[in-house]
Amino acid sequence: MSKLIEHGILHQLEDPTSYHSHTFKQAIFREVTHSTLLQEKRKELHARTALWFERYAPSPDFYPILTYHWRQAQEPQRELGYAVLAGHKLAADYANSEALNFLDRALHLSTDYDAQYELYMLRVEVHRRVGDREAQENDLKQLQVLVKQENKPKHQAEIANAWADYYRNISDYDAAMIAVRYARQAALRVDDRACEANSLTIQGQVLEHQGKCVEARAQFVMALKQYQQLGDRQGEANNLSHISNVYRYLGDNHTAVTYAKQALDIRRQIGDKAKEAVSLYNLGLVATELGETKKAQSYHQQSYQIAQAFGDRSGEALSLSAIGFDYLMQGDLAAAQRHLQQALQLHQMMNERLREADCLNALGAVWRDVGNERNAQRSFEQALSIQKEIGCHSFVAYTYLNLGLVNLPFNAPAAQSCCKKALKYARQTGNRDAAAYALSYIGGLNESQQAWTTAEKFYKRALSIRRELQAAAAAIEDTAALARLALIQDKVKKALRLAKTCVRYLNEKGVAGMEFPLIVYMTCYDVLRQTDQQAEARQLLTDAYILLMQRASAISEPIMRDSLLQNMPVNQRILAEWQEQKN
Repeated sequence: MSKLIEHGILHQLEDPTSYHSHTFKQAIFREVTHSTLLQEKRKELHARTALWFERYAPSPDFYPILTYHWRQAQEPQRELGYAVLAGHKLAADYANSEALNFLDRALHLSTDYDAQYELYMLRVEVHRRVGDREAQENDLKQLQVLVKQENKPKHQAEIANAWADYYRNISDYDAAMIAVRYARQAALRVDDRACEANSLTIQGQVLEHQGKCVEARAQFVMALKQYQQLGDRQGEANNLSHISNVYRYLGDNHTAVTYAKQALDIRRQIGDKAKEAVSLYNLGLVATELGETKKAQSYHQQSYQIAQAFGDRSGEALSLSAIGFDYLMQGDLAAAQRHLQQALQLHQMMNERLREADCLNALGAVWRDVGNERNAQRSFEQALSIQKEIGCHSFVAYTYLNLGLVNLPFNAPAAQSCCKKALKYARQTGNRDAAAYALSYIGGLNESQQAWTTAEKFYKRALSIRRELQAAAAAIEDTAALARLALIQDKVKKALRLAKTCVRYLNEKGVAGMEFPLIVYMTCYDVLRQTDQQAEARQLLTDAYILLMQRASAISEPIMRDSLLQNMPVNQRILAEWQEQKN
């Protein structure tokens, strides 16, 4: 060994382990040396090496090494055993591409039905995780053929659930519902409660995406009870997480937080890091609803880092889209666009239609906020087309709201039609947050048509819901709208009282979570200026100008930045008033 080191063939490791102290300096030396051995000698040496590992290093970390040596020793049964173990170990560690290599090899060697079934099911899960829908579908077809030959009812139920999950991921909800109902019936016939609980969970997810949230919650609650009775902590956490999502969607954010934290605690207790990312993502969404934008971004950044580390492409894309939306709410439009574009590409690659529509909605809002109505409308219409195609009613209300808002300046009838449709969908699906936005937007439409009394009625209804939901930032926007209406109608004391409420909030909480904070600033500026509080009014204008310039400076693209400053009426007014004040 010393001579080989001296001649530069071997290299001694600085931190040797019990099984690895030297390595070849160049791979070609190893290849040449290995190839000069007679085949029988090579087989013998590989077998001796494998036996040494089995005796002196019996660790799961060495399953890949043992697979390799038994393959070189031409011992297919021993290779198969370790290929299976390596595939399971690497899949559990989220080393997805490596896991697929060993699962492929194990399937090539295996002839046993039970082993093949287990390997295919694991490979389906890994393909799902990395977003390879075509490979996932092919494996499910192989499983169907395999199980049909053996006629195993339990396995038929499990495969039906796997198909239902696949269809749910690609937003084919009709096919998902057919598969999951078959799975549940098959599970009941063989008294497989774990499989039945999984069917209930998937059925709840499909119903949630279809906007049937109360029905979805009932499915999740039944699944939760079964998993608790079975002592399945992972299944319990999953359904706590799903119940949290339903409560968030229905506007009960504090109950949503309670369930999300319970799910997170269990996932941390059992070491389920990948699902921990899901819990952090959900907590971030609730924080967004509550106007806690910085907290939301922190949760979503943590979620993204975990999903990326574990190779969970779908989770990675979801977190990217959420981070993009967080930036949108903070007014950092360039960062929002960058993250949303990345998420959109991933969702399109994985054929995740529902998530694709979500990203298009958020990207449309970016274009809307820089004053590019054409691009905004195109994005919203693409999102709406996808949602209608897949039969997803959960988020259609928001898409109609976005279309209503972008149509408001130049097509009031179309805007009104969109907002009414949004309100209808929001009420049908129990989405109180979307209902509040619809009421507020309809209030804005009536305000633009000088129907002051009707506008005030809608703003008050929106404000009432937002106070119940404790959506403080959104509530301030409705309060500012009521102040604006009061000023228009010469109700000066009322306008001043409402504006002061908004100013206190701006000074204490800032603008996080507001959709149009610059409009709030300028409303308060108008009220204070017309009530002879010039110093306070000037400060509000200064704050609005600084916020606008911060948002503009974050946009590196000149055309997009100019659009923000020149095409948005409130931004034009801030710049004009600021220039006049300077003069």
